[in-house]
Amino acid sequence: MTAVIIIARGGSKRLPRKNVKPFCGLPLVAWSIIQAKNAQLVDWVFLSTDDDEIEAIGEQYGADIIRRPDWPDADRVSAGRVFIHAIDTIAERGYDMDRFIGMFPTAPLRLPDDLDRALEAHNQTGWHTIAMARNRETILFKDHGGLIAKRAILDNSGSYLTESAGLYHVCEPGWFKWYFGSMTELLGDHDRALAGTGGDVGELTGQTYYAECEQWQCVETDTLEDFALAEVLMEHYILRGRGSAVYEQYGRGENDERVE
Repeated sequence: MTAVIIIARGGSKRLPRKNVKPFCGLPLVAWSIIQAKNAQLVDWVFLSTDDDEIEAIGEQYGADIIRRPDWPDADRVSAGRVFIHAIDTIAERGYDMDRFIGMFPTAPLRLPDDLDRALEAHNQTGWHTIAMARNRETILFKDHGGLIAKRAILDNSGSYLTESAGLYHVCEPGWFKWYFGSMTELLGDHDRALAGTGGDVGELTGQTYYAECEQWQCVETDTLEDFALAEVLMEHYILRGRGSAVYEQYGRGENDERVE
């Protein structure tokens, strides 16, 4: 099963309540659910949250809700811990998930076929992770004297890219837990126990394919100014007066052309 796991908290700090804030006519978190529900290669959509209002929105738009714990250190909880909790909950519910797309509502500028392109790239490359980069392709994992691996994102000319997008990432659950477990040497005992592994960060290796995205897709919604800019970009490049229908039409196979 290919699943989407969307994580959305209620206590955002820089832009309070941003996940439920109206964005192009709908709550911000709703767009990620709509995009995931209309991806042709996705089997199931889960929303992990700690918030009643976000849960209600998720149910309204058809996501399967994962209510995560009220962790005492919620302000410092890493996204990795939240995804691990969701992975374990999905397994406990009896789903056989062999890969998932992790999505953040704060990066809503996704074209209708973006998720399917990432899943197709995962099929073709066999690499552990598919993510988005501003330009083109390759990522190298380097060992730095036993420290956490540093990512050097290069384009075809060998130049370093300076920007990657948080639109989504495709991962295999087991690999994600191993990777996160390796990172927990830097994150503390609670996360290490949750991941169920205590990997050696000095041995962290692997490959990630960075699928190409447009530069404007890298705008997220962390501040009021970014939120307003993202709305303008969403309408101009993707929606063009059609609202969520642009994703629904793609999901029904009525529009096979890439919108850009």
